[in-house]
Amino acid sequence: MKDKGITLITLIIVIILLIILASITIYISLGENGIIAKAKQARDKWKNAEQQELVELNNINEYLNSDGNIENNVNNSELISKDIPEFTPIIKKCNGDYIEVMVPEIEVTNSNSIVGYAFLLNGEVVEYTKQKEYIYTDLQLGSSYDISIIAMDKKGKVKISKVVTQETSNKLELYINGDEYKNITGGWEGKSIANYGTANGQYIKTNEYMYVKNTSTNASIGSNYYPSWVTSKPINLSKYSKIVVEGQFITPDQTRNLIIITTNPTYYTQGTYYGTAILENTTRMEMDITNIDIKELYIAITCQNSNYNNHTEITIRKVWLEK
Repeated sequence: MKDKGITLITLIIVIILLIILASITIYISLGENGIIAKAKQARDKWKNAEQQELVELNNINEYLNSDGNIENNVNNSELISKDIPEFTPIIKKCNGDYIEVMVPEIEVTNSNSIVGYAFLLNGEVVEYTKQKEYIYTDLQLGSSYDISIIAMDKKGKVKISKVVTQETSNKLELYINGDEYKNITGGWEGKSIANYGTANGQYIKTNEYMYVKNTSTNASIGSNYYPSWVTSKPINLSKYSKIVVEGQFITPDQTRNLIIITTNPTYYTQGTYYGTAILENTTRMEMDITNIDIKELYIAITCQNSNYNNHTEITIRKVWLEK
């Protein structure tokens, strides 16, 4: 029987192949066009792009305010871009204390391009950015505002948009017929905000309403388990005096539906919370928040079940804050 093993020639061939593979790997990683070189190039390009963006935005700021009068500057014929056509801001959404606006699609001529925008409110610049969308926040309820946008091209010329006048509403919508107003609420989540208990809620969200039903049948946990729709982030309530919810609220005997505002959106009994409840069927719930000191709070719309043969339920169509 012959001994099996690797011959010296085979070993030398294997070593040579390993050296070749190692050389290829090192070249790919460290060569002029290697992975590391390309990573450095990408890093440098990113840094240069960031720096150029800052320069361009600073140029807009200095350019528009060079003599302390933005209106004079943008109306100076020598400064007006001939490559940017006239445009009108688009109002995406307007609510009680904010206006969301965007720049329309603009076809710039002569191989020129837009490098940044200045967003104006009543003639005053409030933001310089390369982004095409902006939200004017902390506005007054029921007030009128003039919205305009200045675009600057890469030649250092500008074009000011037409002025759009927009009025805010007297209330702040948080939810209306499927629209969650995520910039305010962060969206609405269906979950329990109990001290303890198990998931005995039925949740449905459509493009028309949010529905929740308390399906708890366990007497030991029912009174402390609240299937709820809860905002994903706390809301500043300081401008408002009332929370209003419209929809359908079914409350059989020994059950109730509630509005709760809380510092803890999962276990409200472990945080600070306030609540108001209805004990009969209705289409509207309200909560007075004028005497509440804590202003940054989550809002929950909940249903509690104390009679385990009947299940309280809510169909939510509108939620808003009033002055």
